Amino acid sequence: MLVLVTPAYLGYNGGSQGWYQEMGQAGNTVLQDYGRYVATRFQAYDNVLWVHGGDYNPPDRTRMRAIVNGILEIETTRLHTFHGERGTAALEWLGTGETWLDVDNIYTSKSTVIAEAQGEYNRSTMPFFFIEGAYENDTATGTETRQQAWQAVLSGATGQLMGEELIWRFGTASPTWQSRLDTEGASTLVHLRTLLESYAWWTLVPDFANAFLTGGMGSSAARAPAARAADGSFAIIYTRDIRNLTVNIGLLTGSQVRARWYDPTSGSFATASGSPFAATGSRIFRPIGNNSRGKPDWVLVLDALP
Repeated sequence: MLVLVTPAYLGYNGGSQGWYQEMGQAGNTVLQDYGRYVATRFQAYDNVLWVHGGDYNPPDRTRMRAIVNGILEIETTRLHTFHGERGTAALEWLGTGETWLDVDNIYTSKSTVIAEAQGEYNRSTMPFFFIEGAYENDTATGTETRQQAWQAVLSGATGQLMGEELIWRFGTASPTWQSRLDTEGASTLVHLRTLLESYAWWTLVPDFANAFLTGGMGSSAARAPAARAADGSFAIIYTRDIRNLTVNIGLLTGSQVRARWYDPTSGSFATASGSPFAATGSRIFRPIGNNSRGKPDWVLVLDALP
């Protein structure tokens, strides 16, 4: 399990939610000492990803760099990323001058996941992941929580994180944060990992040009992400809503294509009516009804057959 460690959370707008002002008062010498301290504290753990920043693009980067430099004096093997303001990708804001940055990320609204992922996929010289979006039970439903995750990973992200409204602030009034540990979003996203790990997911190429998914793409939060393996052996499409999807299956290799609907809430498969199909031209696919949770989102999985 990967553990994300934020040495000093800067806070929204550098205000009272975080430590940006206090970091300025402490001075960079103290901050570098602190960086050495936290690096020593976590030195025994090899599953740490250092997350600098925190909801803010600091005008004075030297405070953040001082902590980074302190960490790097102790250990240089763990990866580092940056968490800025919403709508800011790490590499986009920091640029290439911050040589300590190892991992890029996107921080989006629920309507801009694919657009911002496409920007980083085209720009980034390093892997990126979906670090934050809309929170479940705040501005996102369970379906929208899945939507953001599937949109991210099928648009080039190497992974994704989800948040829940009570858990992020450890709410103690009824209902408590403990009661939200098994929300719909949290309990169903395991099926995203299960599906991806059953395929060579790292070979997927996002279909940003809509050459593969040619109809039914949708837009904004409802946009259906599609990705196809570089060798044409398989493809995955997520749709948040029940609608017709026009797919150019002729872009897959082999003589036939097996089509299955994957339920993102249960991890079960259902063979699409008429499958397998001749691997030529375009074909329309449409889910037959809601998934096992009574929600309208589905994943279309296409496999090339000899």
